[in-house]
Amino acid sequence: KLGELLQQRAVEEERSRIAKDMHDDIGANLTHISLLGERLQRGSRDEDKVQRLASRISNETREVSDKVDEIVWALNPRNDTLDKLASYLVHYSEEFCEEAPFRLRLDVPLELPDHHLNSDVRHNLFMVVKEALNNIAKYAEAREVRVSMHVPATELRIEIEDDGKGFDMEAILDEGLGHGLENMQRRIEDIRGRFDMESTPGKGTHILIRLSLSRL
Repeated sequence: KLGELLQQRAVEEERSRIAKDMHDDIGANLTHISLLGERLQRGSRDEDKVQRLASRISNETREVSDKVDEIVWALNPRNDTLDKLASYLVHYSEEFCEEAPFRLRLDVPLELPDHHLNSDVRHNLFMVVKEALNNIAKYAEAREVRVSMHVPATELRIEIEDDGKGFDMEAILDEGLGHGLENMQRRIEDIRGRFDMESTPGKGTHILIRLSLSRL
């Protein structure tokens, strides 16, 4: 009975998370698309303005589609394995970096241990990698980015490293600008993992995520 109660609680927590994600992220995007559409419907003789509005609607629609795809992937029990996680991370990284001004290097084994990962673990791992790549694209001015995934013994290790301009972590946190970093750390701690980040001005940034598979 205790096992059943714990499983039921996990399902309820996952449903709450999904509902929150859909309300906060997708809901905000759809509201913005609706507002842009209303502005477009009002008409304008400025063709450049019309093109800009249409482009923003297209971009936000694509973003909503991507978020729905991420939620569906996280929910599908067929993806509850290390191999499926690796495949999704590789696919996302390649697609994200396709138009980026830096070279992507992937280091992921062709074969991984057959280990179960529930949707909450997969979702949080993916969101941290996504946030890391997004930060690199926005701020790092990197020439090369490396994403690796390995499983030495019973520990999952995911690394994201860039050769960009780096930053002073203490200064960022002292200025109250480290919310994204804190969110990444909290996500990994929520799944009982460890999040380490090192960055030095002029020497890039290195992120290491470690997760004990034996504890899952």
